[in-house]
Amino acid sequence: MKVLFDDQIFSWQTYGGISRYIAELIAGLELEGVEAECHVPLSDNAYYQGAWASHLFHDSSSNALKRAGKLLSLTVNRSASCYSLLRNQFDVFHPTYYNPYFLAPLRKPFVLTVYDMIHELFPEYFWDAKLVTGMKQFLCKKAHHIIAISESTKQDLIRLYNLPPEKIKVVHLAATFATSTIDDEMAPQLPENYVLFVGSRSGYKNFDTFLRAMTPLLQEEQTLHVVCTGQAFSKAETELFYEKGIASQMHQIFVQEKSFYTIYHHAKFFVFPSYYEGFGIPVLEAFLAECPTLLSQTSSLPEVGGEAALYFDPYSEKQMREQIQKVLHDAALRQRLRMAGKERVSEFSWQKTASKTAQVYLSCL
Repeated sequence: MKVLFDDQIFSWQTYGGISRYIAELIAGLELEGVEAECHVPLSDNAYYQGAWASHLFHDSSSNALKRAGKLLSLTVNRSASCYSLLRNQFDVFHPTYYNPYFLAPLRKPFVLTVYDMIHELFPEYFWDAKLVTGMKQFLCKKAHHIIAISESTKQDLIRLYNLPPEKIKVVHLAATFATSTIDDEMAPQLPENYVLFVGSRSGYKNFDTFLRAMTPLLQEEQTLHVVCTGQAFSKAETELFYEKGIASQMHQIFVQEKSFYTIYHHAKFFVFPSYYEGFGIPVLEAFLAECPTLLSQTSSLPEVGGEAALYFDPYSEKQMREQIQKVLHDAALRQRLRMAGKERVSEFSWQKTASKTAQVYLSCL
């Protein structure tokens, strides 16, 4: 059996859970006896293996060249995907995002992965919410089968799109690190005593409530710090930190793939206060690195974290602070969470993801 993937996610995403999932899936399918084909000639994606000249435009110091390079990449990659579709030498098609461009030339069944329903549930945070929602709903109706990456996402699909449950198969994701050893170069850059916040801080990621919950604790304990990955602090964020007297305790670090294990492993604990997640790969990353974990009690996060995390209402600053204080001052609790996370993460693997996905493909034939 041969499965064709397209370029969508690899053309515009450099880092991110979706492109990591597709890359891991392609690699795992080979061990399941499934031939996976994906042609993306130009990409700066961190996980895709096979693109060339990825740095030609994206690392340029000129913004104009970067934009031109991105446009060229999108054009070249889409042409490669369309050519593969027209050749028709595959059994099942698996688009990597929701653009329905492929429907006209497609002559084979297709399987659609739905990653979350965030555009439907929190449209105020996305300028393209109506566009993404419209494309996604259209493709869900057309798809032969749908993969939801959590039971939570499946139930949202059924509730919001009125889809038949039997059309949707839940296939959980997993997590891996480029290396599971301490990065000697990164470790000295980290504070000795810090709480970790990973990824984007905007919108539904709920950094504002997290910061309000943390501020009194930082003010009380000057040796406590917060380390954030993701984008640099904005001017407004920096001004707020100074206003609260915590600027010296707030750190933003750009993290390479080889260093993520170190960032988690050295943290006192990891807090994921998001209002909504379709799955939440960072939860499993924290478990892998034996990092005590606190999660929002919403959407898929309890499904992924199980009994291995401590939970709070993401809308309650008070409850979030109470749970953070509990883990901050209880070494025995932190150790229990480390051990529970290590046991919990063993239930997830990319090979399980690939095996269950291969079964979905077979059901299309």
